[in-house]
Amino acid sequence: MAFVERILVIVDPESVESASDHPPSLTRSAQLAQSLGCSLELFSCGYDPYFSEVRVFDPTGLEEKKKELLQDHVALLEKLAAVYRENGLAVDIDARWEHPLDEAILRKVAESGSVLVVKDTHFHSASRQSIFSNVDWSLMRRCPQPLWLTKPRTTETMATILAAVDPVHSHDKPADLDHAIILAAREFAAAVDGDLHVFHSFDPMPTVSAATRWSPPLQIDVEKRVDEERKRHREAMEALLAQYSIAADQVHLHEGPPHDQLVGAAIQRRADIVVMGSVSRGMLKRAVVGSTAERILDRIPSDLLLIKHPDFEAHGDGG
Repeated sequence: MAFVERILVIVDPESVESASDHPPSLTRSAQLAQSLGCSLELFSCGYDPYFSEVRVFDPTGLEEKKKELLQDHVALLEKLAAVYRENGLAVDIDARWEHPLDEAILRKVAESGSVLVVKDTHFHSASRQSIFSNVDWSLMRRCPQPLWLTKPRTTETMATILAAVDPVHSHDKPADLDHAIILAAREFAAAVDGDLHVFHSFDPMPTVSAATRWSPPLQIDVEKRVDEERKRHREAMEALLAQYSIAADQVHLHEGPPHDQLVGAAIQRRADIVVMGSVSRGMLKRAVVGSTAERILDRIPSDLLLIKHPDFEAHGDGG
């Protein structure tokens, strides 16, 4: 698979009740690795603020705590890895004492080169959606490698892959990112014997509103403007997909706010994975533009696979 040579699975030991309790991120990564013939690495981070912050004057106690915790993590990772090694997969492990988790993961990714990063994600309450504290949000914005956020779904199949593209390049989105999304989604679908669907949504009303702002309303044919927008997006979609063999009934052009329409399409199509792009932006632009991926993360039951542009820059506030 072109977009991944190795799979890096982030394991949260606190969420694994026993060595027989394999999180979705691990079971799905193993399924993909088996299909691709690539390797896995299980990565965990441990940290105890009590020993790190309160007992700063007890270096011996701190070192003992680190050693004890990391031994427990290594033992757990080895037990998890053993199941997949028995099936012929090459599985490495790495346990570290590091904090905060998002920074530790980003350091590991920088060391690892070309990897697919896989992490379980769960619903985030409003109080946990701070851009300064939430690990998932931080990785979505800053991880330079493909990021697969897995959901606790009732099925382990990966039969339907939904690629979300933006062929009119809203908000200056790089044009070739759409091709990277489609190629990754197509290769993923081929690897798991799934069906590829391509989705795009547009909201014509902002364009119509902008036109009426500068012209007397009676001189504006609103329906004509909407039809022009439909035609523009349809032609852009056709041009984007011209080089791919994708059946017409697997191409979906929706009208409405992209984040709402994408959630609806993912549910309607029972998408197992939604593949979309992520570009680096500054904080001010992010506040105005927002992020479709961030808006839908807690609203769809599907996994989310984020593909970064080859020239992606992991700014502290970008993504």
